[in-house]
Amino acid sequence: MFKLRDETENDERDKMKTKQELEEEIKYLQRRNSELEAESLRHAASHALGGDDDVQYSAVIESAPNAIITADDRGKIISWNKAAENIFGYCAEEAIGEPLTFIIPERFRKDHLNTRKRMLEGREPNTGKISEVIGLRKDGTEFPLELSLAKWKFGESRFFTEIIHDITERKRMDNQLIDKHNEIQKINDDLRKSFEQETKLREHLVKAERFASIGEMGAKIAHEINNPLTVIMGQAQVQLTKKIDPGIAESLKMIVEKATEVANLTRNYMNLGKPIDAKMEKINLGRVIHNSVKSLSGLGQLKNVSISESYVDQKIEIIGDAGKIEQVFRNLLINAIHALENRPNAEIKIKTLISNDGKGVTAYVEDNGIGIDPNNLNKIFDHYYSTKKDGIGTGLGLVISKEIVEGLHGGKIAVNSTKGSGTTFSVFIPREYQTKQKKKILIIDDNAYITDLYSEYLSRKGFLIRATNRSKDALKIFNSFNPDLVLCDVDMPELTGFDILKQIEEIDPIQHFVMITGAFLSIEELSLLKRKKITYLIKPADLEKELLEIVRNKLFGQDEITAKKVTNSDNFRVAELA
Repeated sequence: MFKLRDETENDERDKMKTKQELEEEIKYLQRRNSELEAESLRHAASHALGGDDDVQYSAVIESAPNAIITADDRGKIISWNKAAENIFGYCAEEAIGEPLTFIIPERFRKDHLNTRKRMLEGREPNTGKISEVIGLRKDGTEFPLELSLAKWKFGESRFFTEIIHDITERKRMDNQLIDKHNEIQKINDDLRKSFEQETKLREHLVKAERFASIGEMGAKIAHEINNPLTVIMGQAQVQLTKKIDPGIAESLKMIVEKATEVANLTRNYMNLGKPIDAKMEKINLGRVIHNSVKSLSGLGQLKNVSISESYVDQKIEIIGDAGKIEQVFRNLLINAIHALENRPNAEIKIKTLISNDGKGVTAYVEDNGIGIDPNNLNKIFDHYYSTKKDGIGTGLGLVISKEIVEGLHGGKIAVNSTKGSGTTFSVFIPREYQTKQKKKILIIDDNAYITDLYSEYLSRKGFLIRATNRSKDALKIFNSFNPDLVLCDVDMPELTGFDILKQIEEIDPIQHFVMITGAFLSIEELSLLKRKKITYLIKPADLEKELLEIVRNKLFGQDEITAKKVTNSDNFRVAELA
């Protein structure tokens, strides 16, 4: 039984061996047939080129610097020169008999076959244009090449010839040129931005000097005007306490009203460019706003306007300066009154609401007046900008109101308006915000224009400032000044901002620090800032919307805003990295 099984297994092995031998023989015959067919076609091609034998044909093809590959109308390769071997890595014996598409990545083969089909059908020119395509080497790597595909005929046989040029090196050079171009473009952009930054800094300094001179002028005006103005207002108010003719009483009220406007005007000029002093105490915002309404009603300015007031619980208090906040809402109410002039059903709605997190109170002053043009909304807090008629207003009321709300109280004032329908101002005041003493800021930058500008601006916002243009002096000043915040340039000739950061961290690892740069930071630098949770500011920066906002966030406990981008211009401005 075991002998029979062994014989059967031997028979199976003999059959299998015979089958393998047959398959190998078939493959050999197919390859030999392709070689003979290719040899015949090469002779035909040589004759078509005008040679008596294939010596001339082989010499031309083999000496060509580009790959020259010929295939029959089935796409089978019949000619493969030395340059093709060098470019693709296949020797002639490996390539002949293979389809043309085996040197093309699979994702492009369908397009190649379609092009060849159109050429066979006469729907594509016999000599195609040079195209840039992707080739496939023997080792599987892809590379760029230029390909010219042509169809030709000899007798009844049709052939395709591809002339291929490896353009890997040319592409590498092209990419290097593109990189160099981009590098030069970046340098040009940096130079342009530096020029723009320098121009803006000069403009800011000129404006700062202008405001300082206006403040000095305001003090002189006040000295010459306020004394006689006090007598005029006082006498008018004394007469109003007496029983007098109603017509005279109206005239006296007008005198008081206009004298008050003049007093406010001189006071506003005096306050320009100066830190605002404040008496911070617990107050009820609704009660303060109502006092503003009462003062204007007493002057008869609200007689043609319907007023509605809605305030939160009287027990809800904020920390603030009652007089300064009353000034803010008096300005907002006067603006609303002017916007309602000659409007039917003139109405002002006032309400206060506690914020969702309970950390502050927001007041809204809404009117149904003429509204503000959308193009002007971003200008209304600018110095001297006014939408009122000539002779009405100074263009300073909202500037001062913004400084009181945001600069003094750490709040926020905003506006929403629809032209022809009305305007709503919102004023947010934190409940627990209180400035006990001036915060100290150290500014380090080798550009004197920048240190002068930032020092001037931030000192007027109520901060104590020390600045240096020598980075080597920074640590010494830091130790003696003991600042609450450091604003430090990155690129400086002696020590970089990162060098100074390292020195300061050894003394005070929790020191508030802001990097300032006029160039792009590297990936390594950005990673370091992210790891240390350091804010950075891109120059040129808007002093109010960017610089001051960062300073306040750092100094007054608002660093929960950990990711912020200001994109109100073409340049990326500021980011707080989480």
